[in-house]
Amino acid sequence: MDKPTPRINASLCEQFVDQTVRMIVKVKKLKGDTALVDSSGLIEVHLNRDSNFIEGNTFEIIGKINPNLSINVLTSINFGKDIDFGAVDSVVEISH
Repeated sequence: MDKPTPRINASLCEQFVDQTVRMIVKVKKLKGDTALVDSSGLIEVHLNRDSNFIEGNTFEIIGKINPNLSINVLTSINFGKDIDFGAVDSVVEISH
């Protein structure tokens, strides 16, 4: 990643179409090669072969936002279940 990857949540997706971003998301539902995730709003993400999402867990994803506001996951890190999303949203707010 030679370009900065802004940290955002669902409310900022429209501002970053066709750009690579970072998001902390909670996996709500898995279906094939897609997942429905929550990051202060629901988003559909398209998983890659290395994505090992687990329903109920929190992940940091780095991905590219599509024109339909879904995200193609490039890489992800499993953060487990205990994440303070209030703190996550505060970091996003401070970043913008």
